[in-house]
Amino acid sequence: MGDASPTDPEVQGFIKPPNSRRAKLLRHMARWLITAAVVAAIFASIGLDRLAEALRQVSPWLFGLMLLLVVLIRVTESLQMTLLLRKAGAAVPQSRVLLANLLSSFYSLVVPGDLIAGGAKWMNLSAATGKRSLVLNAMVYNRLALLLPPLVLGAVALAIDNPFNRPILAWAIGFAALLTMLGAAMLYHPKLAPWIDRPVRAIAAMFPEAISSRVEMLLISLEHFRALRARDHLVLLMTALLSVSLAMGSTVIAFQAVGIELAILTIIWAHALVVAVRQLPITISGLGVREALLVVILQPFGVPAAQAVTVGLLKFANSLLPAIAGGIYQICLVTGWASAGRIASPTLPQQARPVNSRRRMEHELEPEAESGKCG
Repeated sequence: MGDASPTDPEVQGFIKPPNSRRAKLLRHMARWLITAAVVAAIFASIGLDRLAEALRQVSPWLFGLMLLLVVLIRVTESLQMTLLLRKAGAAVPQSRVLLANLLSSFYSLVVPGDLIAGGAKWMNLSAATGKRSLVLNAMVYNRLALLLPPLVLGAVALAIDNPFNRPILAWAIGFAALLTMLGAAMLYHPKLAPWIDRPVRAIAAMFPEAISSRVEMLLISLEHFRALRARDHLVLLMTALLSVSLAMGSTVIAFQAVGIELAILTIIWAHALVVAVRQLPITISGLGVREALLVVILQPFGVPAAQAVTVGLLKFANSLLPAIAGGIYQICLVTGWASAGRIASPTLPQQARPVNSRRRMEHELEPEAESGKCG
């Protein structure tokens, strides 16, 4: 397929005026500077000699095992998203979903926060399916499914094994888990859906048609997910649990590779905090913020700051492997060696068909994304 023209309706929504692109570039540069400043401050406070010594003590065999787990995590995450899209009515090959995930990993090194980097994944899979609102809702579902288990486990683990004088941290993680569960229930439970849909439609009606129609598309596409059976949700949740378990295993190995001996409960709630911090668009891939957090939360256990920072750097190093693969995929997209065009027809399976007549409106409002390139 040829490149889409800038005058095509599908492309107009993604092209920004020069001033907007300049402002976006300045924001990214500012966050790069913030990342560099935070990392420099951490290195200066610890000392490069101590940090270099901690890095030399890392077990290469355990680090290699971490890299293997990274591959398994990415494959499992792509499997979950593939199953979700298929059950919602958009059959996309797992290889394409995996490439979209790798592309998101690449952009996580360019823009701050996992949520922002997910925009590249959304555009890529939207081009593959022709259904932007469906893909967006699938990504929200996927994100909630991957966030909920570590938050719940982390809150329970911190309530049992709390080295701090006050339980505020455990309450914070528990509150975040509760909000995640409540949001998932309100979005995807058919009986609770009106509590979300009615106020959202009322608010959207105050805006121009161009905005309210897109909000309506998002709400209509939610019906695909609300129509899923309980066993479908269970299969998706179990797949998410497998991915989360592998990620926690990677964190355990990171501590072992540095020579830090901690109870499993401590590692569970530490992992939950690291996952939560990665969602914040503060620094690039959480670099600096994650390391500072580990220094603070591991201090009560007598863990030297250099070792705590090394654990964070190992976690960051693990993100480089998929990011490099995603960068290669991005180069292939730009050069035309790979296509980001549509490869699947969003045919709805029987159990995922919306039960009302608004399905026609979805197809009338949302143009198909025949082709597109991220970047």
